[in-house]
Amino acid sequence: MLRPMSAALVVSVFFGCNVPEGAEPEEEVARAQQEEALYSQTGVTMWSPGAQIPVCWVTVGNDASKAIIVNAVRNTWERHGNVRFNWSGICPSTGSQQFVRVLVELGSDQGGGGSSQVGMAALMNPTPNLSARSTHIALPLSGSVSRTEYLAVHEFGHVLGFGHEQDRGDNTSTSHPVCNPAGSITGNNFSSYDPESVMHYCNSGGNNSGRLSQRDIYGVVVAYGGKRGGMILSDTNSGLAVNAYGGASHLGQLKLVNNCTATNTDCTWTYRNGMLLSDTNPGLAINAYGGASHLGDVRLVNNCSPTNTDCTWTLKDGLFVSDTNPSLAINAYGGAVHGAPLKLVNNCTSASTDCTFTYRDIPIRSSADEGLMMNAYGGAAQNALLKLVNNCTSGHPDCTWSISRGLISNRAAPSLFVNVESTGTGVSPLKLTNDCSVGTARCTFTLTKGMVVSELPAAVMNAYGGPSHGAELKVVNNCSTAFSSCVFAVSGNP
Repeated sequence: MLRPMSAALVVSVFFGCNVPEGAEPEEEVARAQQEEALYSQTGVTMWSPGAQIPVCWVTVGNDASKAIIVNAVRNTWERHGNVRFNWSGICPSTGSQQFVRVLVELGSDQGGGGSSQVGMAALMNPTPNLSARSTHIALPLSGSVSRTEYLAVHEFGHVLGFGHEQDRGDNTSTSHPVCNPAGSITGNNFSSYDPESVMHYCNSGGNNSGRLSQRDIYGVVVAYGGKRGGMILSDTNSGLAVNAYGGASHLGQLKLVNNCTATNTDCTWTYRNGMLLSDTNPGLAINAYGGASHLGDVRLVNNCSPTNTDCTWTLKDGLFVSDTNPSLAINAYGGAVHGAPLKLVNNCTSASTDCTFTYRDIPIRSSADEGLMMNAYGGAAQNALLKLVNNCTSGHPDCTWSISRGLISNRAAPSLFVNVESTGTGVSPLKLTNDCSVGTARCTFTLTKGMVVSELPAAVMNAYGGPSHGAELKVVNNCSTAFSSCVFAVSGNP
C-alpha cells in the first residue's frame, strides 16, 4: 500500500493507475523531497545547467537491461536538456569521487519498481556496502522493455530533481486514489500541471512508456537549458534569420528578422528525425500548417511526430523541401526582407536565394548517443578524417559545421568541405578537402529523416563499426533509418 514516509529522501515509482488488483508496489513512496510536472520541491538542490553527472553501477550483471536504461535516459532527458550522465563501470569502494550509485536487480513482481534520491542528494561517497544506492531499479519479472524504459526515465527524472507530478498543489483530479491531490507541496514549477508527464503515476501510458510528454520536454529545457542547433540564414541576405516571431508558441508564425543572435533560442533550430524543432521549446516543430500546399503557411505546432510528413523536411541544395510534397519548398514570401513570412511555394529552385538557406554553426551528433559529435580528427586540415568523438565542447571549431547549398564546411577552416574519398568498394571514408564547389557530387549532401546522404549513388554517412568514440565516419551503400549508426541529429549545447 502507498503511504508517505516523513523523513526519507527517496521517491519511488510503481504501477501508477494500472495496478492489478491485489498487486503491491515494490517499495513505498517517500514524500520528503519531491517536485512537479515538472517541478522541484523547496529544499531540493538541482544540478547546474551543463552538468556532467557521474553514474556507476552497484553490482555486476544485467548488462542488457543496463543498456536499455542508458539508452532510455539518453533518448529523453539528455536529448532535450543541457545535462549529461557520464556512465562508468562498477562503483568504486574506496576513494573520494562521488557518484550516482545505481542498483539494477530483478524485481519481485511483474511490473518491477524503483526508487531514487532527488537532485544532487543522489551523489554518494564510495563504499563497499552493496546496499548503498542512490537509485534502485527493480526489473519487471515480465521482461517488458517498455516498462524498464519507463522506470529508467522516471527514476532519472528524480535524479535530475523532478518530483511526482500528481503531488503538485494544482492537481485537482480525483480520477484515481493514487493520484488524488496530496495537498500543496511548495516548490519551483518548470511547466504547468501535466497529467501526461512521465513523472505522473496516472499518465495515459499506464507507466509503461519511457517517452517524455511535451511539457516534460519544455520543463527540462526550462530547468537546465536546452540543446541548441544553429541559425537558419537567408541566402539572399545572411543578416536575416528564421525566427519564431513573437516567441516560440503553438501556432506561432515564422518570419525572417534582422536581429537574431546565436544565443537567442527563438532563432536557433535543432534538426532531428527530419523535424526542425524550436530550441526554446523542443516540443514545438515547424509544420506545413493545414497540410502542405502551395502558399500554405509554415508555423510551429505542438503535435508533430517524425511519421507526419507535414512536420518533416529534407534539406537539399539549400532548399527545405516538404516531405509530403517534394515540389514544395520553404520560401521568404515576397522576398527576403525583415519581417517576411515563411510560406510553402511550388516554384522554388536552388538558384533562387529567397528559397535557399544556410544552416550555420551546427554540431552534428549521433542520434544513438548525442554525446558523440562529428569531429575533424586531429584538427581541420586538408585530408583530415572525420570521426565521432565524445570530448567535443560546445562551439569548438573542429566540431562545428555549416551546411550551404549542400556543402558541409568546417568552422575552423571554412574553405574545407566534407568530401567522399571514393574507393569504389561501397565503403568510402569522409575527409576534408579544399577542392569542392557547389554541384560537385562527391561534396554535396542532403539531410533527410536524420540521414546525411551523398549525391553519389547509394552513399549515406555511417558511424563505421557502430556509434562510439573514435568511430570513423564513412559512406556506405546499405544504410537506412533502422540503423542507429546511420542516423544523426543537429543539436548542441548553449
